[in-house]
Amino acid sequence: HGRVLFAARTVELLGQAIERGEQAIVLLNRRGFSPSLLCRRCGHDFRCPACSVARTYHRRGERLLCHYCGDFVLRPRGCPACRSDVLMPVGFGTERLAERFEELFPGVPYAVLDRDAAARRGGAARVLADFESGAARALLGTQMVAKGHDFPNATVLAVLDADAILSFPDFRSAERTFQLVTQAAGRVGRGEKPGIVAVQTARPEHPAIAAAVRQDHPAFAEEELRFRRAFGYPPFSHLLLALWTAKELPEAEAAARRGREALAARPRLRLLGPALAPLERLKGLWRVQLLVKSDSREALAGAGELLRTLPDPPRLDRDPQSLL
Repeated sequence: HGRVLFAARTVELLGQAIERGEQAIVLLNRRGFSPSLLCRRCGHDFRCPACSVARTYHRRGERLLCHYCGDFVLRPRGCPACRSDVLMPVGFGTERLAERFEELFPGVPYAVLDRDAAARRGGAARVLADFESGAARALLGTQMVAKGHDFPNATVLAVLDADAILSFPDFRSAERTFQLVTQAAGRVGRGEKPGIVAVQTARPEHPAIAAAVRQDHPAFAEEELRFRRAFGYPPFSHLLLALWTAKELPEAEAAARRGREALAARPRLRLLGPALAPLERLKGLWRVQLLVKSDSREALAGAGELLRTLPDPPRLDRDPQSLL
């Protein structure tokens, strides 16, 4: 459907490592079979009724699962909206990755490491032991495969869909992309044999991707600091994220507007919002947020104290690690 899971060069590099008797690691930072199941006739995407996200399709158990609240339904035979039977998995997850790996490298033993695998009996320890012993020639998984493991015989690593995080509406998305690729790259070539990393991306020109491929930390820091300075993000400012939640959207929006009005006359504050949070509804609650920026920690602390005195005080997150 116009999307490539394994590029030809990636398949070549993985195949060469396996032929040499070495091991390979493949990182795809999405679990399940596909991020959504779509009706080709009417566009129904089996959205979670309590959250503003589509349920992820898991072929294991044939379930459609919300990764935020845990709500799930069994995969139906047809679309509940239009009764069409043309339901198509859209996108790729680790289950689909494993299926495709079997097609490309039949008979090659592999292991999958993601949150679903870790939750099963034996979990991550068994998966890592199989790969370390050589019982598994390839390790497929989410960012869990990049977390400080030492496998001397692993010489090829492929990062698939490396730019996925760049689309997140968060000022740290480039930083997280750079971290993920560079951290993953450190898992191969740790023994006497050199390693090679294949990075699949639709945005090779992006500074985070380009710097990660070159392992050029100073270049990434320079570009990222230029962006942060221009838009007033840390380390050039301090942040306070105020989040209002309610079962009804107008209630959350009204409380957030009152919060902005309370802070409007305060000096040394820059207010962004209020606006719907990127994940606008979770576990049945609507989410509206106000981002407060300041060059003064004292001014930001005062803003927080004032917001706490409101009739509908928000949840406050000082120097938030995520804006989602």
